[in-house]
Amino acid sequence: MRMTAGRQLLLVVLVAGLLLSVRYCARQMLPLTQFRHPYTPGVEAPSQGSILEGMQEYRYFSSDGGPFVLMSSELRREWKGVGVRSLFNPLDRKTDYGKACAVTSDFGVVNVRNGQCLVVNADLIALDANTPDDYLCIYLLKSLKNTNLDAMIDQCIKQCENSSFANSASTIEFSTDRLTFMWAGDVYGDCVYSFTDLNLPSGGYEISTADWHDPNAGHVLIVRLTRYSPP
Repeated sequence: MRMTAGRQLLLVVLVAGLLLSVRYCARQMLPLTQFRHPYTPGVEAPSQGSILEGMQEYRYFSSDGGPFVLMSSELRREWKGVGVRSLFNPLDRKTDYGKACAVTSDFGVVNVRNGQCLVVNADLIALDANTPDDYLCIYLLKSLKNTNLDAMIDQCIKQCENSSFANSASTIEFSTDRLTFMWAGDVYGDCVYSFTDLNLPSGGYEISTADWHDPNAGHVLIVRLTRYSPP
């Protein structure tokens, strides 16, 4: 049976209304889970002053599922996140969110339109935006022994700084000096989860990792982006 134009329009309106309702409910529920969402939903995560003790030195991010992405300011304007097209099939690889979710490892690089973005997967992620201009570290917090996450990351950095990072053989190119880190399902300017903007020189970056374990503190995977000079 063919659907009439009126019924098609009604279906589109119902789907759009359902999507808006889901986003509204997410906004109302997020403040109730302060440990998983230490910052106000939809606003930039501060570099310090978290509402939770032990989470003040770094910018922390978490969601109820799905990866986070790091991309240039040029690309973020085109990022669609979870749109109406993704409602019935969120993992559709033709959508931006579906492309990000196709990365099932700890991290990966995906091509989006004329750019690239870095996808990272972890229940809880920390980022240090105050690193030197030639590199950026992202901390994937894979297990925790207590809530003093600042101390755990400080310990991880101290013990890893003199060890060699493993080259992942992956690289990424950023076209602008301004980057955004946010949940892959979000749309910049209308974010459900916390996000942050940061400055990093445009160009090519090598991606390396360091895997840190401490039985009394936890498990952290460091994903480091180091600027390189193309051959």
